[in-house]
Amino acid sequence: MYKISVIIPVYNAEKTLPDTLKSTAAQSLSDIEIICVDDGSTDQSFKIIKNWQAVHSNIRCVRQQNGGAGSARNRGMDMAAGEYIAFMDADDSYPNEHALETLYQAAESQGAFICGGSAVYDHPQPEDMKWVFSQEKLINFSDYQYDTLFGRFIYNREFINCYQLRFPELRIYEDPVFLSRVLIAAKTFYAVPDPVYCYHGTHQVQKMTREKAGDYLTGLRMELLLSSEHQLPKLHQIAFNRLAHEACYYAEPFLYSDNYDILALLLKAEAALDPSLISLEENYLLPTIVSLCHAAGNYMRLYRTVPVKFCRRLIKKLHTGF
Repeated sequence: MYKISVIIPVYNAEKTLPDTLKSTAAQSLSDIEIICVDDGSTDQSFKIIKNWQAVHSNIRCVRQQNGGAGSARNRGMDMAAGEYIAFMDADDSYPNEHALETLYQAAESQGAFICGGSAVYDHPQPEDMKWVFSQEKLINFSDYQYDTLFGRFIYNREFINCYQLRFPELRIYEDPVFLSRVLIAAKTFYAVPDPVYCYHGTHQVQKMTREKAGDYLTGLRMELLLSSEHQLPKLHQIAFNRLAHEACYYAEPFLYSDNYDILALLLKAEAALDPSLISLEENYLLPTIVSLCHAAGNYMRLYRTVPVKFCRRLIKKLHTGF
């Protein structure tokens, strides 16, 4: 049995993939397998993987129709034979050759299902420092409540399979949901301060399509429901902040059209908010929804065909109906 299965979803990553594979293949930990899932690439990514596979016998490769990173990671998890599972994105890398060995030895010595280390950014770092651990210790997730950079962790494969933990089949926001589900199920994880993952930040959303905006809202709703169910206020606040800012920004261009799927998803996400958990007013409405109501009200005033109160009642009905 391999000690760790490293799963790399690949989609049109020909520029960054060689460095990612080089970093992963150079790990000092023996008995690892590298599973590359080509998610319908149209560039030279698959050829690059096959070239590396010809030299490294522990590299496995499979191709599938494009389904997104979540789908590709799930495919890799189904193939994995390692004691632990690790995830690497095709434009990130390990900061040193001992990263996986550090995580594996810590997990084994502590009998931990989940073990994580610190992340390194090669671009200006955000203010929140929760991706860095200051000391080696066991952490309760109820105290931590953070959902970012899942690649900093390794996951016991038997534990993952026992709880049937998989990524939601989304094209965006699938990883915070997965990490939250895993750490809620595990309740605790072991942390080491060593840098174990280098995030290059090149896979940020370049173009927000209608499908991605819908997936973002769906993922946020999942996390809001999850954090409400398990009474995790800090995690709920994180998801709410993203909904009120990034998600609404991404969704807004699609709201003023005759296709109401994004509006329905936005209302569903808002309905998943737990006001008592994060001290919101009971009648809180997202600013984007308020703007939409005002726009509809102004339109109806102009044409005097439908009372404004009817519009507001309709929006309220939609909101509470989800």
